Formats: sequence, structure tokens, C-alpha cells
Amino acid sequence: MTLRETLPSLLPDTADPVWPNDIHYRSGVLAARAVDGDHLLTDLCDRVGDAVVVRTESGARVAVVRVVAVEHDHGLLRVVTTGTPSGVRPARARVASRHALVRPVPVRLCTAGVCLCPAVDLAADVRAGDVLALVSAAGAAPIAGPMIDLGVQSVPTEAEPAMAGTRVARTYTVSPLVRPRASLSPRVI
Repeated sequence: MTLRETLPSLLPDTADPVWPNDIHYRSGVLAARAVDGDHLLTDLCDRVGDAVVVRTESGARVAVVRVVAVEHDHGLLRVVTTGTPSGVRPARARVASRHALVRPVPVRLCTAGVCLCPAVDLAADVRAGDVLALVSAAGAAPIAGPMIDLGVQSVPTEAEPAMAGTRVARTYTVSPLVRPRASLSPRVI
């Protein structure tokens, strides 16, 4: 077994016409090419707040969301994410925060009490706290939220949150039945 078979994220994206060419893996994390270089999708998600739409240099829109919970639901994995649905179904989903270690399986993506699609392929080792990248076939983002445009301007790095000087931590708990759940209630450290 080769390393490319072990880590499916190392395979080239040229075979998938729906996935944007300027979203690629860099050091194990999905990154978007921009005018001023690569931006990690996990950093953009953390900067804006758990759900963001990223417009890449080529104009493709990618929704970046955080996984809140993973449950078994009638033979499928049910992945609950942050964000508000926009009415567009995602055609592809990938774990953006790390290399997935197993092959994709059909999962049901849900957010805000609404299922986005009946089944989309996603790595079976998805867990609470992971960041996902969602792409639709229509070109619109499956999540409505704040947009970061990487094709026009650079992302400001000096922007600090209103609570400067404090850190907000997320706590994640895993049940003993191997069903990850997340508690995204922030607590100030």
C-alpha cells in the first residue's frame, strides 16, 4: 500500500471538475491561493467565526464550516456543522483541517436543524472540531455567511477581535460510545 492510497488527500484534484483548482492541500491543511499567497482555510474560519464563505482568486466559492457533532443516523453518518444554509446543496466536501486517514463514505450534512443534502462523500474519520470545505456544483456557496474575497484584496492580519487580550477556548467531549460531540460554548481563559 502506497502513501497516496493511505492518504486520499494526496491524490491530484485534476480528476474532479467540481473541485476548484486553487484550493489545495498545503502541509496537511486545505489552503486557498490568493493574490498575496496561500491562506489556510482553517485560519480564515477561525478569524471570522466558525462559518465563512471564501471566494478564491479564480472566483470559486467555498463554504468553510466547523463540525459540531457526528452521529449515526439510519446507517449513515450525520455530520452537524455550523453556519446557516443558503438553499444550495453541496456537491463535494473535504476535511480541511487535516489529512483524512480513511476513504470517503456517504454522510448526511446538517446545519441549523436542516439537512443540506441527503448524502455527500466525506472521510469516515470526521470528528467534532474538524473544519470542512464545501463546494456546490452550481458555483454558489452552500452556507450563507460572511464572505472573504481572496481575489481582490488581501486578508487583513492586524484585525483583532473586540475582546483583545482574552482567549476564547472551545471544549470538545467524546462520549464512550465513539460518537464525538462538541460543546462549542466559549469560555474565557
